[in-house]
Amino acid sequence: MQKKFLILVTLVFASSIYGFYSTFTMLFNNRTPYVIECRGVRLDSSKVIAISNYERQSADTLFFHFEQSKVIMPHTLAYLFFDKAKNEFVLKNNVCVFNPKNTNPDNYFLPFAKTLNDGKFSKGKYFGSSETISQKILLEQGIKYNSGVGTRENRVSIELYKFNNQVFLKTKDDGICSKYLIQRNTNNVFDIILNQPTNTKNPNVFAFDNTTSSSARFSLEINAGTFDVAYKIKDNNCAVIQEGKGSNPFFIVGGYLFSINPKYTKIFSVIYLLFFVCIICFQIYFLNLYTNTGSPVVRSLFSIRVLLNCIVFLATPLFLTSYYIAAGRSYYLFLVLLLNVSFFISKRVLHKIDLRKHNGFITKTIWLCVLLAPIFMRLFTQNESLFGLIPVLHVQKIIILFMIFVTQDNFFNSYRYRYWLRIAFIIGYTFAISFITSDIGSFIYTALAFLLVELVRKTIKQRTVIMCCICVFSLIYITYKIAPETFSDRKAYRLIAPYSSPESKNLSYANQADRESYSTLLLNLKNIVDFNTPNFNDLVIPANMRTTCFSDFAFHWSLSFGGLAFFIMFLTVTLFLISDLILLLYCSIREFRIGENKSFAFPHTREAELVRFLLAFTIISFIYPVASNTLLIPLTGQSIPCLSISNIEIIFLILLLISLSSIFSNEKYINTNAKTKYYYADAKISMKYALFSVVLLLVIAFVLRVISLGFIDNSLVWKKHVSDESIKLREQTPSCEDKNSLVQFAKKIIGDDDLTSIDKKKKPVLKNFASLYYSNKPYTQTVYESSVFTNSVSKLLTQMTMDSIFNTKSKLISGTLHPFGSVYAFSQCVNNKKIISVTNDYYKCIPFDAQTINADLTAECARELELHLSLMGNPVNIGSIMIVENKTGKVVSNSSYPLISNINSNEVYYFIGSLKKLLIAYAALKIDISYKNKIYGNKSFQEFLQYSDDYYSAALLKDLLQNNKEKLNEVLTNDFDLPLYSLTDDAYLETMPTNKDFKKELNRNNTIYRQAIGQQRPFKFSEVMKWYSRVASGLKIELNYLKENKSYELLSLNEEERTFLLQSLNKVLYGTASGVRIALKKNKIKTDNLICKTGTAEKSNKKGNSASSFILSNDVYSIGIMLKGNIPENNRKLAAKDLFISLIPILTKYKIM
Repeated sequence: MQKKFLILVTLVFASSIYGFYSTFTMLFNNRTPYVIECRGVRLDSSKVIAISNYERQSADTLFFHFEQSKVIMPHTLAYLFFDKAKNEFVLKNNVCVFNPKNTNPDNYFLPFAKTLNDGKFSKGKYFGSSETISQKILLEQGIKYNSGVGTRENRVSIELYKFNNQVFLKTKDDGICSKYLIQRNTNNVFDIILNQPTNTKNPNVFAFDNTTSSSARFSLEINAGTFDVAYKIKDNNCAVIQEGKGSNPFFIVGGYLFSINPKYTKIFSVIYLLFFVCIICFQIYFLNLYTNTGSPVVRSLFSIRVLLNCIVFLATPLFLTSYYIAAGRSYYLFLVLLLNVSFFISKRVLHKIDLRKHNGFITKTIWLCVLLAPIFMRLFTQNESLFGLIPVLHVQKIIILFMIFVTQDNFFNSYRYRYWLRIAFIIGYTFAISFITSDIGSFIYTALAFLLVELVRKTIKQRTVIMCCICVFSLIYITYKIAPETFSDRKAYRLIAPYSSPESKNLSYANQADRESYSTLLLNLKNIVDFNTPNFNDLVIPANMRTTCFSDFAFHWSLSFGGLAFFIMFLTVTLFLISDLILLLYCSIREFRIGENKSFAFPHTREAELVRFLLAFTIISFIYPVASNTLLIPLTGQSIPCLSISNIEIIFLILLLISLSSIFSNEKYINTNAKTKYYYADAKISMKYALFSVVLLLVIAFVLRVISLGFIDNSLVWKKHVSDESIKLREQTPSCEDKNSLVQFAKKIIGDDDLTSIDKKKKPVLKNFASLYYSNKPYTQTVYESSVFTNSVSKLLTQMTMDSIFNTKSKLISGTLHPFGSVYAFSQCVNNKKIISVTNDYYKCIPFDAQTINADLTAECARELELHLSLMGNPVNIGSIMIVENKTGKVVSNSSYPLISNINSNEVYYFIGSLKKLLIAYAALKIDISYKNKIYGNKSFQEFLQYSDDYYSAALLKDLLQNNKEKLNEVLTNDFDLPLYSLTDDAYLETMPTNKDFKKELNRNNTIYRQAIGQQRPFKFSEVMKWYSRVASGLKIELNYLKENKSYELLSLNEEERTFLLQSLNKVLYGTASGVRIALKKNKIKTDNLICKTGTAEKSNKKGNSASSFILSNDVYSIGIMLKGNIPENNRKLAAKDLFISLIPILTKYKIM
């Protein structure tokens, strides 16, 4: 006892120090104690506000935009104005808005309007066409607009806010709703700019242009302490026009309401300190009781309480982080106090309960509840929680306790294996509920709890469990190897994710958010193992993990905060806690002697089975999340009691501890005529053996994980996919001109779904149709998002470091040659969006965090690109020059024109022309080597590429579609991440040819012909560059800007056929690119090892071209040029290949050629 007592005291002291340090650091020494936020714009009763994307302004109307959903909704949603008759502001819906509670509209792409801030159990209210919404509703609840095909990100919210008897509008436009952190003891300067350029050196800017007609510029200076803040507002002449101070000040600037909000108020800090002191007092009290009791079982109960409080101390960083990230976390403090106070609850009331007396009506009622529970949970479960509040796991726990109770009598009495049939029935029932609610974690926990009980009872041998685990893992492994797409579903992906890389091509259609989360966890574990995480007060949790950092991933992020100190303390506390729980589990399973002729006979009672299950479930809830957070086993999304800031877990701990305290102090369980020879000492030996097995298993698993992290690349790069193509349709997608067919097509997909809750799997397809309907382009081509996801240990570390938010000083980006002198880049936030400013516009296209770009080379290429496009005399033309390292995918140059643009031209969709012919040539050689001997239109395979023969390309595509369609899809998907056809993702075909198309003559009127020659379906130039780099290197590279080296898989085409393809592409220098070959020889550059391809997209009227492209690859680099717009005919010598010739001296200068 003395030894364990000293260990407990040490753990209490260490965890208290950790908790105190966390409290002091985060409450009283926080680097960013305040946040500045724009709350809204003041409403003017003389003006109308149109919630509209029209680019207009007038004397009496302002147009507030909703960029987040402009391509899937009508231009105008509503009008906000002052109603003189009602003497208040009202919102009037546009005629396009429908009320789904009345009837479905003919057009399923129309938006609906619903109250925004509804209560937990309120369904809210809908508003329809031209309906007027009162100021009261806008103040109390707000309104949200969305399309049935839209997601949460597409929501348009309208709320009103009152301050000093003035009404303000809160909606997501301009700088409204933007927030910035404020550093303590620093002069923080923010610019507030109204309808003026944002050319400022201050790192954080609030900019307004749509939401006001005024023109002004202000600077806001803020000095923050721990619990108070002072601010000054200056005009454009640096004159102070307003100042103030306080703990949470509000002020108005230029008609906009701002607030400076504390993360932690002074009152909260005092309350938390009192809470901390209370827990310390409880720790001392329980330790005192521990020393004054002679019963080892009762000591275990006190030890459990002490150790749970230690975990609460270790959870301090997560609690304080969650407090300002999510609402409602303060209940955690109250429940922890209740957990401790529960010790004083009288046990006598529970002593009087006799479960043997409760049968008949109560049993029938419980059976009825058990049978109705699946239906009830199917109807009211949202996001794996009953009513969206109570996790399914805990609801299942209650139901299982009821089932254990009611099945103890009259259940399969005539069967020999009654007990095992009961267990199988309960587990089967649990699986059914888990299936219904899509929460497989509940089933896993329940099954493991029963397994643990049977292991302790020794009715199942460890060898049997190990063999079963090997069989299960073998089955998963074989399935993964044979049919990896089986694991693309979100739940199934969790089974394989810990043992595969997020960038695995086999899982390319898994949910994108899940893959990104796993990449963050994996790379952060790598940083943790390398002791390369930010300091305690400098850590920022990445945005994609903030909603789950204090629940599902509590151990992982606590480990990030506390590092090795937390790891040692938490594992020690947890191991002692589990040892006590296992000991109690043994005591609830087997009768043991506690004195002469006395034994503890509780295991023979009805309630023993209930307690066994609760104890086993609690043990699993402490072990499983730790293993899953370190990616040893599949994630289930369950919380760790006390460490996770979750209220439900603590409630169940309270019930467990009250039950255990009552049971082990109840004399009715003492048998005075004991015959058992099993002593408490035997139970303790069994407990130590079980604990040793758990520790050994965890240690082995941790060591293997640490070793495996050493083999993982420091960077993860993959091509994103929008959908898993779960929507299968026979019809072709209608054209954007046929609006009615698009609507009818959408109706077929939506089916019987409610328009306000369409199946998530259908939305990517439907978004594309809605975008075609409103903007005449697919959603993926109108809303820019990089098609490649990249993450690395260094990039993640930058995101997680507080300094990355504030270190926005200018940095030198020009290189050693500096052809334009010293050039600096400056990163600033405008309305929470990163904007890069440079001192020379030729460097503008370079990403601020790019690690691979040769800045001087990029700038010189940009100058040549600008000059070349200026010769065409058309200001709307755009262009791009890219240089990629073939074997690594590192982007060396990404020059773009126009120089100042929100998007690099290499990410713009355009018609690539004959560049597309590479794909069909590659696929043909991979599918059947006899294709290289095929003759179409009197042209050979090599002549087809050399002279870019259109007919050959069309005939070859037709052949492959008719005879090798599935293989063609497989090659394009596996080697180029390009499915043959897709409703959502980029694909080789725009439309799948019909039987009529196959019978038509192959000419420009045939869709097979047009798609074969690079017309009809546009692509991004960056994607095309990736295709050519892959063929040049023979590797499945991904374009990236990361300095870390990566290893890539080989392409599936064997080396002999790839060499033949490269030789064929070399002949282009003697065909359509012969002028390039002549220029290269003049510059004494050998051409034997070069491959190239030209691409031209001719206009439909045959007067000039809509695009011109050229790509050339040597052993090291691929150099590509794209021109788009009104491009002159090739005889004008202004094509992309002609620009390449002018680039040769620059490429030689920088040793690219």
